[in-house]
Formats: sequence, structure tokens, C-alpha cells
Amino acid sequence: MAQGGYGMVKQHPGAGKAHDCADSFPHFRFVAMYLAVGAERLRLHEGTFIAALSCVGVESGAFRAETAAGGKPLLELLPWKLKTAAIITTGSEVAKGLIQDSFTPVVEKKLAEFGIQTIHHCLPGDDIEAVKNAVLEAKAAHPDLILCTGGMSVDPDDNTPGAVKRSGARIVAYGAPVLPGAMFLLGYFQDGTPVAGLPGCVMYAKRTIFDLVLPKLAAGVPITREDITVLGEGGLCLSCEVCTYPNCGFGK
Repeated sequence: MAQGGYGMVKQHPGAGKAHDCADSFPHFRFVAMYLAVGAERLRLHEGTFIAALSCVGVESGAFRAETAAGGKPLLELLPWKLKTAAIITTGSEVAKGLIQDSFTPVVEKKLAEFGIQTIHHCLPGDDIEAVKNAVLEAKAAHPDLILCTGGMSVDPDDNTPGAVKRSGARIVAYGAPVLPGAMFLLGYFQDGTPVAGLPGCVMYAKRTIFDLVLPKLAAGVPITREDITVLGEGGLCLSCEVCTYPNCGFGK
């Protein structure tokens, strides 16, 4: 084959995960085969064009590319794995009925895009022990994902981070190099259940860090501190008047 190309189309909804093959890059300089993929944090619909493979040169190029890649795949397509979620809406004003809960509907809508259903919801207020107990109560409902909304800043009554830590979750990251979304928190319980603290921007901004991490969470991919750190490159949403996400530089 002197030259050939293949396009890859996602047949089912899910997430794409491109493996880090940096060790193979020096070898690929001598291989006449090239793979171009889309950003791995995108939510992929059925029919999405996700990658293109091109082979230029002699037939041995395919074999040499396979050898250079090693034993692991360069690209994985992961279906949505998480099915249920619990939402803990913090804030004394909401708990007392003084203001309307505008946060939960936004989160539920984003979850629904990934087929995740909310099975538990509570309004514990701001007290750190109350929020901690609400997290444990939510955990007892056995959701695939626990989300705490609000209380993520540094004000005296912002107790969500401390409450999540007291609940026994291992904190992976509190704070992220992403705007909107710098006060994001992510942790995991011992059984692998993720728990996230969503800052107030998720309620009113069109796109935030929640949109960047939710595809991986929905696909059941463990997120590390390094995964959060690398979001800084492309982590600034320009708040365009007409939002074109994901067809923009946010999160890329």
C-alpha cells in the first residue's frame, strides 16, 4: 500500500480516551503511519468523527507502527458507565425556603445528557456536620456519583470541602486551574464512588470545569490530580456571546 487512510466514527455514545504514548513518539518519527484524534474529554455522540489514521509509504509502515506503539492501545472508546447520582444542595437560605434552588435543575440537566438519573436529593444547609451527614446519607443510597453544590469558596460558612473530607472520602483535588470552576473539589470513597464539590459558577456559567470532568466521570475513568492540573492549558473559557463548546479551545 503506497498510501491509505481510514476515518473512525463513534457508533455509540461515550467518551474517547487517548493513551499517553510519549515513550513511543521517538520511534514514530521513522514510521509512515499517523493517527490524529479529537480531544479525549469530549462527549461523543453516535456518529461522531473521532479519529483518522493515515499510512504513507511502504507496507511495512503498519507493522513498524504497531511495534512502536507497544502492547497498549493508542485509543479507547468508553461507554457511559455511571447511571445514578445523589445531589446535596448546600446553603441555609435554600434549606429554609428563603430562595429558590436554581442549582439542582442545572446539574440534573447536565447529568441527563449522560443518561445519569438523580435518585437522591437533600438540603442540609451550611453546617459542616449537617453537610457531612448528608454526604454519608447520600452514600447509603448507593449512587454511582455524589455531587455537592455550593459552599466551595473560602467564606466562613463555606463548609463543603471540610464536610466531604470528614465523610471519609479521599480528596484528589481541591482547586483547579480552570475558569470558571477554580474552587472545584473531587474525591473518592474507598469503594471508588466519586464525590465532587461544584462551585457556584456551575449554576450560571454556560460551561465550567464540570463540563470538562463529567465525561470521564460518566465513563467510570478515575481522575487523578495530574488530570486536573493539565486542564490549565486551555482552561480559560472566553465566555463567548454565542457558545460553540465543544467546538472551541476550552478544555483542549
